[in-house]
Amino acid sequence: MVSKDNLPLMTKIACAALLWLLFCPLLSSPQSAPHDSTEFFPFSVGTYWVYKGTVRWDDPEGEKPASAEVSWKMTVQRVIRTKTVIAAVMTGFPADLDWSAGTTEPKPWLILENEKHQVYYLNLRRKPCRPS
Repeated sequence: MVSKDNLPLMTKIACAALLWLLFCPLLSSPQSAPHDSTEFFPFSVGTYWVYKGTVRWDDPEGEKPASAEVSWKMTVQRVIRTKTVIAAVMTGFPADLDWSAGTTEPKPWLILENEKHQVYYLNLRRKPCRPS
């Protein structure tokens, strides 16, 4: 879990990695590197996970709980590796299902893993929070 104190640093790291992913496409080869067994996630382009489960929510019309069975696919779209950080752009992170009835479109996410195997993630479609 990330504390509020770490949020600005995490946001800076995620934004820097995102800029690098967007503006330095020549730094990574089109072929993905084989999975390093020391990585927490198998970050190779095309790797995917399928999550199956139940999404539950309160139905305001029926005034009672509702649920739906879902099958959700998370896919690695792009990977950049450095000596200290692995950055991956993925679609279909399970949090996309938050505040939904299980029927939503997968969104792009940036996932970073450092050499200490600390994992950070950022929804690339969400507007950043600004202090008031």
